[in-house]
Parts: sequence; C-alpha cells; structure tokens
Amino acid sequence: MWSPRQRDGFILIVVLWITAFFALVAAAFIRSAQVHVRATAASIQSTRAEFLADSGLSLAALDLIEQRLNRDQSQRRFPVNGTAVRCSLGLQGRLSIALQDAGGRVNLNTAGEQLLQALFVGLGASNAKASSLTDAIIDFRDQDDQARPAGAEKSEYAAAGRPSGPKNAALESLDELHQILGFDAAMIAAMTPHVTIYSGTAGLDPEVTTPELTELLSRGAQGLAGLAESGTRGRELPTDFIVSSAQRVFLAHITAQTASEATYVREAIIELPQNLEGFPIYRVWKRGVDPAGFDGDVGNALPPC
Repeated sequence: MWSPRQRDGFILIVVLWITAFFALVAAAFIRSAQVHVRATAASIQSTRAEFLADSGLSLAALDLIEQRLNRDQSQRRFPVNGTAVRCSLGLQGRLSIALQDAGGRVNLNTAGEQLLQALFVGLGASNAKASSLTDAIIDFRDQDDQARPAGAEKSEYAAAGRPSGPKNAALESLDELHQILGFDAAMIAAMTPHVTIYSGTAGLDPEVTTPELTELLSRGAQGLAGLAESGTRGRELPTDFIVSSAQRVFLAHITAQTASEATYVREAIIELPQNLEGFPIYRVWKRGVDPAGFDGDVGNALPPC
C-alpha cells in the first residue's frame, strides 16, 4: 500500500503530465490558427492584387477605345509597342501596364516561309533547323496532306507515335505549338513573346514591333536570300516583312502590386469591334507571370494612375 505522501506525489505527477499534454495541444492549436490566419491574409492580399490588375486592364481597354474614337495618337496614355507604363494607386498599390498591337508580332497562321525562317534563325536555330520548324508549322496549319521538304504530315506524325497527325487548320491557341512535330519546350518558350495568332496580317508593322523582335528578325534575315534591303520606315526590319497593322487586336500584360507587396499578373487579348459602337472582346483572359515585378521601382515615386 502507498503511503499518503506517495499517493499525493503520484497524483501530482499525473496532474503535471495532463497539464503538459493540454499545453502541447493548446500550442499546436495556436500554431495552426496562426498558419491559418497568415494563409487567409495572404489570400486576401492576392485577391486584392487580382482586383487591382483587372482594374488596370480596364484602364488599358478604355484608353484603346478613347484613342480609336479620337484618332489622336499623341494623346495615347499607354503606348502599343510593348513598353510598360508604371503608375501609383496611392495607398492601394501600383500598376505596370504594357500593351502591344498584335500587328507587331509574327502571326503563326499567316506568316510566310521567309518570315518564319528569319524568326527561328534569329532565335538561334541553324538554317536547316529553321527550315524544318517552318515546314512543320506550315504543314500543321495547311489543309493538304502533302508534306513539305522538311515538314511533317500524317505518316511522319504516325512514325513519331502521334496517330492524330497535324491539325490541318489554323492554330487557335499558342498552346498548340506543343502538338507540332519538332518543337521542344525551349524553342516554344523562346518564341512565345514574339508570336501571335490574332493580328490577321502576314507581316509586321514596324511602329508597334518591339526593338528586340526587330533586331531578332533583322539578324535572322541576313542569311536568307531574296529579301529586299531594310527600308528606312522599318529601320532594321526587312522591307519584305513590313505591313500596316489593322489596329484592332492588342496584347495586354498587367502587373499589380498591393501596398503589402502582394503581386498578381493578368494577361489578356483585347479585340476592338469593327464598328465604333461595339464593346471590346477579350479573346484571352488568364493569370500571367512577371518575374521582374517592381524591383526596379523600389523607393521610386510613380505618377498616379
């Protein structure tokens, strides 16, 4: 039998163990609650950044409509050559708005052989590889089953384990590049910033083509025979590639950052209607990626949006 003193000591030990157990449970609960609160706060800030990004997209669309009505390009708030404009929303955060006329990109559905080859050579492909990629795109989008010299039709796709073959129709999304025989992820990533399927033109308008793409195409065209010399209007853009943009489809890249530095990127394709009374159509609306963010603006004062 235990003495009263031993019994009291045992009870004390049990009480201490129970107290320690509940203390651990309470600590775990508090930790879980803190994690939940932080996750909720982060979600709220992310949602707020998304709303800011969408408001920036609305600003961009309104500017496009206004300039179309006024036809005064000197009053354009956001240039349409891909140059980003950054502005402040005061205590709410800040925006980076970049618009580019689709006429300043290579249209994969309408671009000719030489333009496509110049693009791939400019991106670092050999002449042989550039011809192969060019023929593969043309075979993918044309409606016949006759393979080009370095292209691929049903038999080549079947031999590569792709029984569905080429689409034999225009691309409806840049994601379809992954379906074209011969294209790898690296080439697709490199060309994506310079291509479109929405411009409706077979060439590029030098007024809205980025300096990077202009230099890339000029470099790629140097090794191609039969191209006219670069024109003064296009600066370094070969004359054979120059057309006027329809000024109806625009690529928008909006980066929003809240005061707490939560960031959200919105990418969209804005198509203006043919008549002046219609509303814009958003052909693409998705979350984007902007690794640079606002690092270069830290501590810098921005004009109001």
